[in-house]
Amino acid sequence: MSESIPSSLQSDLAREAYHADDFSAAATHQAEAVEVLTQAGRPSHSARLLLALYQSKNGDSAQAAELLEELIAEAPDEPAAPQQAQSSTDTSIPEQPFFIFGMKNGGCSYLQTLLDLHPATLCPPEQNLNSLWKRSDRSAQTYEKLLARIDDSKAQQGTHLDAAKIRDDLYATWLRHLFSHYHSNTQTHVGLVDTDLDTNLNYHRILIPSAKFVFVVRDPRDIAVALWSYKKEHETGYDRDGSRLDAMSHAVGLEWLAKVERVKKFHQEHSDRIELVRYEDLRDPERSSKALRRIMNFLDLDYDEETTDYNHKQLTLSLDIDTSYTKALNVGMWRDALSMTQIGNIQSVAGNLMATLEYPICDTSQRSASEDDTILPS
Repeated sequence: MSESIPSSLQSDLAREAYHADDFSAAATHQAEAVEVLTQAGRPSHSARLLLALYQSKNGDSAQAAELLEELIAEAPDEPAAPQQAQSSTDTSIPEQPFFIFGMKNGGCSYLQTLLDLHPATLCPPEQNLNSLWKRSDRSAQTYEKLLARIDDSKAQQGTHLDAAKIRDDLYATWLRHLFSHYHSNTQTHVGLVDTDLDTNLNYHRILIPSAKFVFVVRDPRDIAVALWSYKKEHETGYDRDGSRLDAMSHAVGLEWLAKVERVKKFHQEHSDRIELVRYEDLRDPERSSKALRRIMNFLDLDYDEETTDYNHKQLTLSLDIDTSYTKALNVGMWRDALSMTQIGNIQSVAGNLMATLEYPICDTSQRSASEDDTILPS
């Protein structure tokens, strides 16, 4: 492998080979991208997740399964435990801070909107906290390099700077500012939404010891349809021939499995800090009240059944407006949108875990004359 070839180019070559159905070349290029990232000491979780996808499509099932087990076992690219945690007397933190997370297009915004309607809660839309952490890390490293250059040209005494602690202090300040910004005397509970929070749950658990976490899980088959539809709507020229839904379904299955397994592991160790709710239960008229009551009890929020039911009905009515956004929130879209092959892509990697969460599993062994038929059980 030529070390002069950047990982981004290798990833691009792998993606092009994949879409050309050259899975062997895709796996080779992606493996080289992962190696470059590893040698440079840079995060490689997403790159390795793609490698598992390419290996699986190339028939290297054993290698893909082994790599996927590694990804599930680790907290991907999670920073070390923060060196400064929330003080017990920190008045900038609300009475009950909490985080909502899940898959992209996985229903987090729906729960966020419902909780934001509660009079004691302020829960704004997604905050993209990962970008704040990266900016804090980049700022600390840049400052450390600047001091090192100055020191190297003068006394050469060393910087005596702990960049990791500076990063943690900067990020903690961002978080506290956000919680304080949304906090008021009447709104004692503040929730922040970030779909990628599962990659550093322990970091936030230590940084904000009073925080609780709510994980929204959604049928990965619907997530695949929602993500694909979103890209079709917002990215010019995306998938004009409709060929990318196959790759999307396989990638979503892998990511969903890894994410839910990480959440299960965190729950086993810190069951008092995290609660899981199915998006489908929030949307089901017969299950929504019970699901919401459980989440509100977990967050120590008063549950007014009449008010909550009214707010839920109003939100449901607002989703009857036919837009690309509301369509992506529908339950069971996959039955009409995915082929048996695409359903199999997801169920082959995530089916066992889906079943434990009471998602119906289709028998994809009986395929019709065309693998692209989408005549599915209701």
